[in-house]
Amino acid sequence: MKPPRISGRRFASRMACVGVVAALAAPSAVRAQDSGSIAPAAELKPGGHRVEGLNPSLSVNGNLSITQSDQVVGQLDGVGVLVGIGVLGDLDWIGGKHEITNRLSLSESFARTPALGRFTKNSDLATLESTYTYYFVKWAGAYGRLKFETSVLPTNDVRDSEADYVVTRLDGSTERRNGTSVFRLADPLQPFTAVQSVGMVARALDSDLATITFRLGASGRETFSKGILILNDDDATPEIESVELDNVFQAGFEAIANMGGKLGPKLSYGVEAGLLLPPINNDAADRSAVDLMRKTISAVASYSMLDWLALTYQFRFIDDPQLQDGVQTQNSLLATLQYTLVKKKVIEAEDPLQKAQAEAKAAIDRVTELETSLAESEARRAELEAEIVRARGEAPTPPSDEPTDDETAPETQTEAETETETP
Repeated sequence: MKPPRISGRRFASRMACVGVVAALAAPSAVRAQDSGSIAPAAELKPGGHRVEGLNPSLSVNGNLSITQSDQVVGQLDGVGVLVGIGVLGDLDWIGGKHEITNRLSLSESFARTPALGRFTKNSDLATLESTYTYYFVKWAGAYGRLKFETSVLPTNDVRDSEADYVVTRLDGSTERRNGTSVFRLADPLQPFTAVQSVGMVARALDSDLATITFRLGASGRETFSKGILILNDDDATPEIESVELDNVFQAGFEAIANMGGKLGPKLSYGVEAGLLLPPINNDAADRSAVDLMRKTISAVASYSMLDWLALTYQFRFIDDPQLQDGVQTQNSLLATLQYTLVKKKVIEAEDPLQKAQAEAKAAIDRVTELETSLAESEARRAELEAEIVRARGEAPTPPSDEPTDDETAPETQTEAETETETP
């Protein structure tokens, strides 16, 4: 590995970026990360429009970035590669007041840097969630939810040179593992989290711009994490310290607020915040439910540059005191190729201006139709009158300027009376 030249002499530099798309992604922490949902771009749903019946969808996405650097100031020479793939499937059903949503998501990414020279896991999350909701009224009802979450692949701490590790077990004993550059932290499908919850749901706002939903109920959560190691390194020692995690069982009260929607035809967003207050737990330190309160925030924003290309930002925050001390955070910004295999049916909201214009056009067309009908009725009336006259054998009397007998009789009588009265 050739170090970069940073002296004052003239240097040559070149950087080539070759790939389907350019991608930026923050590396995920190599520690046990537990439940907390984050929606991929394809998962964002416009609000306000229920589609009755079965409504499936399936999409795949991927991203690839290749960066080559040679004698670039402040960077290592070599080739860096980031590759990722994701799968998202929905199977929803709505019938009257009943609604069932099922969602399966898988997100995997791997990175290779000039410093390591090998591919390592960058992110790894698989989620399966099913929710049943019964609406008493249009905006409120009861729900039941079941969710599973895990990491599919093993998790390792990978370094560019060999290091010594010290492991502190749950019983207080310690182990040493010397001279390794790949240190196993978790096996495949670890940790595995299951969440069950029931309660009430209220939809405060339901539109394309924003759909706001609140959930309040009871929840149980089990995280099977015994044997998983997380790094807890002390910079003052030459070894790298790690500690073993235990299983976590909690039951208590759940509160979730969710907002999502579309800001224009290309920009979608979603934000979710959740709290779990667990008065029932297996905490070895016997801490209070408030001290063990679990807090999660997830957010996603996606801008569709093309039908098959989107720029997506994702954020994830987890504060889970019983599982581990410290806050877990993850940020990622990436350009993603996306292809929809099965497209979800969506009823788009009518634009108010277009709706008014359509109503005005319909009114004008109706007036025109009525005028045409009136003219046809008048013509038919004239035809009927003519038929009646012909049926009676009568011909219409033409108009005449000569006076009738009734009009001339008084004049004749007046002249006769005048002659009689003359002496």
